[in-house]
Amino acid sequence: MNKVYKVVWNASIGAWVATSELAKSKTKTKSKISNLTAAVLVGAISFSPAAFAASGIGGGTGSGTSISGTCNEGMASTANGKDVAIGCGAKTQDSTSTNIANRQNPYNNSTGAFAGTMKQGGSIALGTGATTEKGLGTAIGSYATTTDIAGVAIGTGALSKGNTALSIGRQSAATGDFSQAIGNVAAATGKGSLAIGHSATAEGYRSIAIGSPDIENAGSVAGQAGASYQPNMATKATGKDSIAFGGGAVATQENSLAIGAFSASTGKKSVAIGTGAKANKDEAVVIGDQAEATFDGGVAIGKGARSEAENSIALGKDSKATQATGESFLTKQAAPTGVLSVGDVGAERRIQNVADGAVDSDAATVGQLKAARTHYVSVNDNGMQGGNYENDGAKGRNSIAVGVNTTSTGSESVAVGSSARSAGVGAVSVGSASETVGSGDVSIGRNASTRGAAGTAPGYSNQSIAIGDQTKAIGDQSVAIGADVIARGNSSVAIGGDDVDKIAQDAELSKTYTDITGGTLKAGRYPTTEANHGSTAVGTQAVGTGAFSSAFGMTSKATGDASAAFGVMSNASGKGAAAFGAVAQATGDGASAMGINSLASGTNSTAIGSGNKPGEGATATGNGAAAIGSNAKATGDSAAAVGKGAEASNENAAAIGGGAKATGKNAAAIGGGALADQENAVAVGQGAQSLVVGGVALGARSRVEAENSVALGQDAVATEATGNSFLTNRDASMSNGVISVGSAGKERRITNVEDGAADSDAVTVRQLKHVDARVKENAQNITNLDQKIDNTKTDLGNQIANTNKNLNDAKTDLGNQINNTKTELNSKIDNTKTELQNKGLNFAGNAGADVHRNLGDKLNIVGGADTATAEDKTSGENVITRTTADGIKIELLKDAKFDSITTGDSVLNNNGLTIKDGASITKDGINAGNKVITNVADGVNGKDAVNVDQLTKTKDGLDNKITDTNNKLDDAKKDLGNQITNTKDQLTNQITDTKTELNSKIDNTKTELQNKGLNFAGNAGADVHRNLGDKLNIVGGADAATAEDKTSGENVITRTTADGIKIELLKDAKFDSITTGDSVLNNNGLTIKDGASITKDGINAGNKVITNVADG
Repeated sequence: MNKVYKVVWNASIGAWVATSELAKSKTKTKSKISNLTAAVLVGAISFSPAAFAASGIGGGTGSGTSISGTCNEGMASTANGKDVAIGCGAKTQDSTSTNIANRQNPYNNSTGAFAGTMKQGGSIALGTGATTEKGLGTAIGSYATTTDIAGVAIGTGALSKGNTALSIGRQSAATGDFSQAIGNVAAATGKGSLAIGHSATAEGYRSIAIGSPDIENAGSVAGQAGASYQPNMATKATGKDSIAFGGGAVATQENSLAIGAFSASTGKKSVAIGTGAKANKDEAVVIGDQAEATFDGGVAIGKGARSEAENSIALGKDSKATQATGESFLTKQAAPTGVLSVGDVGAERRIQNVADGAVDSDAATVGQLKAARTHYVSVNDNGMQGGNYENDGAKGRNSIAVGVNTTSTGSESVAVGSSARSAGVGAVSVGSASETVGSGDVSIGRNASTRGAAGTAPGYSNQSIAIGDQTKAIGDQSVAIGADVIARGNSSVAIGGDDVDKIAQDAELSKTYTDITGGTLKAGRYPTTEANHGSTAVGTQAVGTGAFSSAFGMTSKATGDASAAFGVMSNASGKGAAAFGAVAQATGDGASAMGINSLASGTNSTAIGSGNKPGEGATATGNGAAAIGSNAKATGDSAAAVGKGAEASNENAAAIGGGAKATGKNAAAIGGGALADQENAVAVGQGAQSLVVGGVALGARSRVEAENSVALGQDAVATEATGNSFLTNRDASMSNGVISVGSAGKERRITNVEDGAADSDAVTVRQLKHVDARVKENAQNITNLDQKIDNTKTDLGNQIANTNKNLNDAKTDLGNQINNTKTELNSKIDNTKTELQNKGLNFAGNAGADVHRNLGDKLNIVGGADTATAEDKTSGENVITRTTADGIKIELLKDAKFDSITTGDSVLNNNGLTIKDGASITKDGINAGNKVITNVADGVNGKDAVNVDQLTKTKDGLDNKITDTNNKLDDAKKDLGNQITNTKDQLTNQITDTKTELNSKIDNTKTELQNKGLNFAGNAGADVHRNLGDKLNIVGGADAATAEDKTSGENVITRTTADGIKIELLKDAKFDSITTGDSVLNNNGLTIKDGASITKDGINAGNKVITNVADG
């Protein structure tokens, strides 16, 4: 063992550790270490705290590493076993566990033991009076102090007060969380702030202050010059995100920046760069020694530059920008909001290397001023003087005339060119013999004119424009541009020309035109581009002669009113027709053709699709027809063809898919190559064919060859039923078609079929097995039945003889009973009158018990309302009320329409019929759901479904013997019947006499009861009487012609009471709109005519006073 260390047992961690020979035991005996050498002390500091014993060392106290002498400040003390305190009065005070989890620094990624929670403090206090008050703190230096977690204070009196704050330097202070103060008496008080330098102060959030004050000229503390805090000359950043960089620099506002000794940025978002630079206003920018901006938004760049006007710039040394005054030269514009100055009075600067200006507000150069001088303006009359030689052609006020024989007679008009004439107010004519006659007209080009041709109606166009050789803009506000172009109608536009010679003479271009259009361009033909009223024609030889039409493209034509043609040689001749694409033709009224070589000739037809040659584009010739796709054809009225080569050639036919054809009336072919060529035929699937009336082929390559039949599934075939049905022998002609789910060699099994019940139901294999068992059983039963029939015949003979005797006795007794009955009936009729009167009537409402009224009593029907299903969930379109002899009958339409019908577990909707735990017929097919299939036609072929009727035929053969027996019983029954008939005739005569007497009394009673009738009463008005059989009208005050969709019963309910039926309205009623006088309340809010309104858009006082408003 050396003289410095030894091995001891550390009870706190349960292990042997190396420790100093001078370390104390578990007793806390005070000892001095004043004689330790510096080398031993350094060695002790360098070891991990875990290397020491649990007790203090060399006079310190606590469970960690504590080393100090005995002094007035007290001994060093530690609060945790992993703490370190060295020096008189040095202390670590936090004994709680402290989290030192990884802070995700990509350049220092803590792992292992350093990423968890330290179970004991982990603080370090080094120096006399050094103190760490929270875990992970580091205080180095006399009286250095950290008060929050992970704080660092280095230097005499340094203070780290914020979370993870760093303070380095004598009496430095980092008081904000995550702040850093580096330097003598530096202070970082803002959260996340940085202060570097003597007396540097960063007070703002995330602020930065870097720099030191004038130390040489500062006062001294205890003989140390400039050591104390310099408040007046310190570098300060007090605003949020502010930056002060340089000795004495100051940045006081949010986002302010000051760089340079004694620079100052005191405005929001201001910038001051340079010694003594000052940006004193918001958003000011100052760069340069002693530069200054004294107004918001001012810019001063250069030593001594000053910006003394708002939004102004002073550029250059000693430049000054002051407020602009007075109007601008020539243009007389008001003074601008700011100026740019590059000098000062008496110290102006020249701006060199300036590009020529372009827009009105650009600076002009000397070169531009030189170029602005007039040059080369001359008029050559070839020695022959003409009009305007004396400059007298400008006759109108403020007009201009330039050229031989040129005149401008309209005020403020302009005429330029030989024989140009401008007669309209403000008109412009430029070009030889050009002419404008209307106000605001413009003609540019040789013989361009806004005057109509000779012989046209009097009057000239106004505000029209004609540009081009021989071009004319005749209509008001018309525009004609090009050679030999005419804008004939008012508000028309014609742009193009009349000459296609160059294209026609170019072999390649001419061929391209022919390939596209099928036509040939011919040189020397000059049809004029022309536009009518409100129309537009753009393109060489384009024509827009229909009112409000549009033609765009070479040789395009829009001749129908409100028509549109777009594309070379396109044609829209129908009213409101539209043709889009080269050679597109829309000739029917309201027709639309889109695509090269498309054709829509039917009224309101639509053709969309291109073709390489005429006739190969989409074609819609039927009225209301639609063809979509290359070579698609819809020739029937209201037909639809969609897909390349699709064809719908009959009324209401639909063909969808490439090559699909629907040629029958109301036929539908859906799928590539599908065919439906008969009336009401349907073919769905690739290559499906429905070749007969009413046939349905569903599935790829399915085919129907029998009327009203169905082929269901891929490759299924439905052919004509042949031969009589099995067992029942029904003729095939009695079948209304067949349903096929396969074809010969490709049969399909129908699964999940319920046992049949009705004669036309399909039967199952289970039923066939059951029939076989019953046949065997019935054979034995027939033998037993023969014996029973013989016995029954003998017994029946004996019974008939006894019956004859009994009938004679009954005849005598019946006569006596009839006489007694007559007397009894007279008494009962009298009683019936009273009983009927008391019987009266019973009434029932939507709710409550039934109410009774005797005949003649009053029934009160009074006002009183509902709960109902939401209105959008109900509809009255299927209901009608009809009066009958018995009352009012409520009926439903036979052809009713519902979104969905649910009856128990059955639901019928747009998808089909679905029965819970039962069969379903939906768009996806038929699923018997293990239930009966009814109304199945007799099967004929081996693969056909059989029905119960056919099975019954088998059973009938076994029942023939039973039928023979029944015939024998019928004979005996006839003998007995003859005897009964004789007796009946005698009784009838007696009953007739009694009936006559009874009818008389009943008629009298009927009249009396009928006049008794009923009385009715309401909330107001006299009672109303009605005899039985009379009509009582119960009506409301609304117009009887009010549409059904304007009324609703959702707010009304009838309820029976002791007095009658009470009609009630909901207290929380719902209405679309309520009107009371000039006030209307509806879904949008409350509106008062000529008054205020409160709607979804807000409150409108309606120019009225709002009174009695409480203080806000």
